[in-house]
Amino acid sequence: MPEGISSKTAELIATLCEGTAAERREAARALGEMGGACAVGALCEALFNGDLGVRLSAAMSLGHLRDGTALECLADALTDDAAAIREAAADALGQIDDDRVIDLLSAALEDTAPEVRMAAAEAMGRFHASRSSVRPPPETVEGEITVRLPNALPEVDRCATRAAEPLIAALDDEIGDVRLMAAFALAELKDDGAVEPLVRVLVEDVSDVSLAAAYALGEIAAMRAVGPLIAALAHEDPFVRCAAADALGKIHDVRSVAALEATRSDDTLEARGAADRALRVKPSEPAE
Repeated sequence: MPEGISSKTAELIATLCEGTAAERREAARALGEMGGACAVGALCEALFNGDLGVRLSAAMSLGHLRDGTALECLADALTDDAAAIREAAADALGQIDDDRVIDLLSAALEDTAPEVRMAAAEAMGRFHASRSSVRPPPETVEGEITVRLPNALPEVDRCATRAAEPLIAALDDEIGDVRLMAAFALAELKDDGAVEPLVRVLVEDVSDVSLAAAYALGEIAAMRAVGPLIAALAHEDPFVRCAAADALGKIHDVRSVAALEATRSDDTLEARGAADRALRVKPSEPAE
């Protein structure tokens, strides 16, 4: 037995190589929970051998292990004939802390299968969220937010800018669910360059994608999104109105107060509640 490998891990690796399909699937899953770096080689081999279930379990476990040595085999899996494998590989890559992941997921955002593009968009957002450092909370006075601190460290900002470009392009995808996941991923990136594309989506797209755009605009918290978000308080979909109110509460600009006060009389409980939440935050004057 190689040094540093537990007997249980060695047993699981042996089963992954020689067991029945069902045993191999279970061994791949278990290695993702307890195998550590020593399991990566066996899982990478299983990713390209055996039935689809074994291969999918191997891909998911490689993501759970978050080991950079799996990057090459997951990158190869992005060109697999099976869309399910490409989807699982994209999902796994979003869990690995390596700058090369951005380019790999950018390519996956152009995959022919919409489910792969969706997975790539979601993984891009998760990748950035996992790299963002824990930041101090905003300063408060009597429980009210008065100062917004910088959202990200410079190196995280650079990664966000690189990742934002393909996600912004994905906002024009022909599949609504891809556009939806791209908008939510842009919310994680908080890149200022996404504001105008997200505003366009907020105004022009179907309701669920408009909702995601409103949420993302609130996370980015750019003052120039205030006007479009105020307009979205009159959207025909109550959940978009709710998302717009929540976003305005995060930006807390004085220009939104009157519209939020009016939304407190909305005919849906969700929108009224969002307006109430937004108005609890002390608004700031717009910059000159």
